[in-house]
Amino acid sequence: MMRKIMKVGPTTLVVSLPSNWAKQFKLKKGNELMLDIQGNSLRVSALGAVEPKEAVLDLRGHDHLLHLLISNLYKVGYKKITISFIPEKTIWHRYRKITHLDLIKSLVDHLTGMDIDEMRKTRQGSIIILKERAQLSSEEFSHAFNKLFFHLSNQAEQVSMHFKGRPVSREEVRMMERLINQASDFCLRILNTQGYHDYMKTAIVFSLVTKLEEIGDEYFNLFLYADQKKVRLDERQIALLLSINQQIKDIYLLVNKFSDGAYDAFSERIVKHFAQFEEIAEKNITKEQLRCCFFIYSILQKCRDLLETSLAINHEKFSP
Repeated sequence: MMRKIMKVGPTTLVVSLPSNWAKQFKLKKGNELMLDIQGNSLRVSALGAVEPKEAVLDLRGHDHLLHLLISNLYKVGYKKITISFIPEKTIWHRYRKITHLDLIKSLVDHLTGMDIDEMRKTRQGSIIILKERAQLSSEEFSHAFNKLFFHLSNQAEQVSMHFKGRPVSREEVRMMERLINQASDFCLRILNTQGYHDYMKTAIVFSLVTKLEEIGDEYFNLFLYADQKKVRLDERQIALLLSINQQIKDIYLLVNKFSDGAYDAFSERIVKHFAQFEEIAEKNITKEQLRCCFFIYSILQKCRDLLETSLAINHEKFSP
């Protein structure tokens, strides 16, 4: 759709709004619009006139999907979620039994910007309504993104120290994993509803956030398996894990302060880590240690993927 620019007064430039769009959102003189500059594009949103996105879930027959359904609706950007459930019914979640009600409460605790607005009994069970309490802003992304890196780095340190003889409890590691999920889910919600401030990088940053959350899952699963099976890693395996932990901090620097030298150094360390892993895997290790090595290998692979992502995010560095 093309529009001609008109001039009003000595300096003001004006573009008319499409009439069908204005009618759809009942716009009139005096209404406010949200303008968002995205490179050579200008995004115009009738935020005050748009009806909030709503979803209705009946979990009484799909309770095994409870966590995934709620968290994904949140990440997509729904502002109101109505849930039918059976409060006292128990399901398995993250290796433990928990009731519908306790799981929903637990989920809401890490859905930044959403609260339980209403809860009531019905003949078939109960209904709970989640609502967004404040309008999202793309300016909040940077803070949440930094928190994601911070929590992931802490989790990596936490798990590594556990193997070095400074044990941590499951609840401590579980809490750190929740903080990682909270930060990553909030980042994805902002990206899905507001986009990234540099619109050309939205998909790339989305991939980066998702990959960081997946690395957190691997650390969490590594800890749970080792704690359950009472696995001890040898010195070589611990040294490799500690070295990989440093890569998370290096990725943060690459994303925010990219340089050819830092990229080359990171690439060399990745190659070295894969070689170290091959040596460890070929040694005489226990079945349980080998399983732990699979988690470490997955973390290493995802760090390598993020190396490519750091290039894409800093693509303008290679412009003539």
